[in-house]
Amino acid sequence: MKGLGLAIFVLFIGSCFAQSHASACKTNPRVVEACYSIRGVLFYANGAPSTRVIVVGTKRILGVPDEESGMPDYMSKLIPNFNDEVHGNFVVCPYSKTQAGHMQFVCIESGKNLRHRVNDSH
Repeated sequence: MKGLGLAIFVLFIGSCFAQSHASACKTNPRVVEACYSIRGVLFYANGAPSTRVIVVGTKRILGVPDEESGMPDYMSKLIPNFNDEVHGNFVVCPYSKTQAGHMQFVCIESGKNLRHRVNDSH
């Protein structure tokens, strides 16, 4: 019986940790507007910030300035190099307001339908 109680406790603590980690972006005090969904490509580039998301079908590029906490851990592991890309649906939360001709800074709350691709043209 003690083993079952311990197992339930461990599952509860693990789910609390997963929930708090997953919503770290959305609850960040730097977020200035509501989060929104995009279809995009996550990649690294030269310059600052180096982590970026291009919104598919546009020329719009979003910057992720917090490379350590700006996206879920599983996502950063998918792009270990500059020639790696991740295509998918992302929920992003803006750190800055949209301004024509300027990169908007965001954090990435989540992603789904993610596909890794190596781009040899870099």
